[in-house]
Amino acid sequence: MPAARPPINEAERLAALHDCDVLDTASEESFDSVARLAARLVGCPIALVSLIDAERQWFKADVGLGVPETPRELAFCAHAILEPSQPLVVPDATADPRFATNALVTGPPDIRSYAGMPLVTQDGFALGTLCVIDKRPREFTPENLDTLRTLAQSVVTNLELRRALRRMRELAIAVDQRLVEVIDASPSAIVMVRCDGRIKAINRLARQDFGYDGAELVGKPIETLLPERFRAGHQGHRQGFMIAPTYRKMSERRDLMARRKDGSEFLVEIGLNPVEFEDESLILASIIDVTGQREVERQLEKQRQELVRSNADLEEFAYVASHDLKAPLRGISHLAEWIANDIATVASAETVEHLTLLRGRVKRLQTLQDGLLAYARVTKTDSGVDDVDVAELVADIATLLAPPPGFEIRFEGAQSVYRLQSTPLRVVLENLIGNAVKHHDRATGRIIVSARPVGDMIEFRVQDDGPGIPARFHERIFVIFQTLASRDDVESSGMGLAIVKKRIEQMGGKIWIESAPPERGSAFVFTWKGGT
Repeated sequence: MPAARPPINEAERLAALHDCDVLDTASEESFDSVARLAARLVGCPIALVSLIDAERQWFKADVGLGVPETPRELAFCAHAILEPSQPLVVPDATADPRFATNALVTGPPDIRSYAGMPLVTQDGFALGTLCVIDKRPREFTPENLDTLRTLAQSVVTNLELRRALRRMRELAIAVDQRLVEVIDASPSAIVMVRCDGRIKAINRLARQDFGYDGAELVGKPIETLLPERFRAGHQGHRQGFMIAPTYRKMSERRDLMARRKDGSEFLVEIGLNPVEFEDESLILASIIDVTGQREVERQLEKQRQELVRSNADLEEFAYVASHDLKAPLRGISHLAEWIANDIATVASAETVEHLTLLRGRVKRLQTLQDGLLAYARVTKTDSGVDDVDVAELVADIATLLAPPPGFEIRFEGAQSVYRLQSTPLRVVLENLIGNAVKHHDRATGRIIVSARPVGDMIEFRVQDDGPGIPARFHERIFVIFQTLASRDDVESSGMGLAIVKKRIEQMGGKIWIESAPPERGSAFVFTWKGGT
């Protein structure tokens, strides 16, 4: 079995993994619950949170496997991290040359199918995967992969929190025999206070934050650093604390204010730590200016609320499309069947043909609607990659659009089958072909779709023989709600080409127009991630 090659950033990736401080740690419910949920929702007997170390894959969470680690050369997940932006899906390991002779396939646990979602940190390192395994060959649906993607993000969030905690610990200053020297070297603002509440020492960062020289504050009450409205009350709090001083972190208070020498105020978090120094009891107060942090938190909360609203809108759309839009289509289909049954004995052959055509188009619309609904609920990579015959896709779109009799829509090209995501491509081609028919200025017309590989992309061209588009409009027509023709002349929302451009850019491509009136014809050319 060929072992997976290391990623090109392997050294940095391993450093990021070790920075999480998670390898060889005890099981944790926050990880175990994700694995259990993945197994249940996808319907697999095995689910793992797998982390790829230098020579092994180690499992932070394990449902159904029962071993803590395996050699890296046997790891399916070592292949998955080579493509961090997409899941690795293996419907039948025995038919895949990468895994057919793998010891985990030919022997216990008898892997037959696998789906792994890379765990990618904010700085782009794939540390491992959240994966599910079945002991029988199977296909994984877009909904299965969407579930894994959502759960994998929660694992990544947990790992990122571990990295942050480790970095915070590394920033802590070790206690030195000379405490005053230590606090001055501290990366935090620190004030050393005697039991009577007077300042014994203040380090460099604290002096900078408050705008004082060290000598100015030595011997002054700590209340000097508080706004005047809080000083009287703080004296009582301080005296109560000194009766039984213990470590206290005051981060739960979000309204703590400090006062600079110039009278300006700023939000702070304060940690209090009693220490003994030269037979004297002291309090070390660490002070953090959190003004910027609070603003970041406010912005993050605003973004979170916007995301919640966006998700709610999407769910509402899915509900409407699933119920309010499907019902009329089902009604049309049933009505066509009833009519066909009622007139079966008297209908002409032409009438029967028309009813059959009507039912076929309704079914095609239902299928297309289901595909679009699924695509609306997922990200750009959620639609499965398949071998797509573009010629058949164009013919299907032409049948669905039902252009006027004088229009010809066809595919031309030596190669028509490409490996790509079909649902978003259908959306793009249907918009472009539909626009070519809608905005044509003659009763007859020709629309030719072609495709050719260009590097690791596919270049598509939708060519028509219409009136053409002046160069000054080549950018404007991709702006949402923009149309060239009057809406009284052509019914249009002005959204179609904006959606097309967004879909293409989501797939890593770009779109442009080739048209130079008065010569007739326009070509919409776009690139698309795919292969042959």
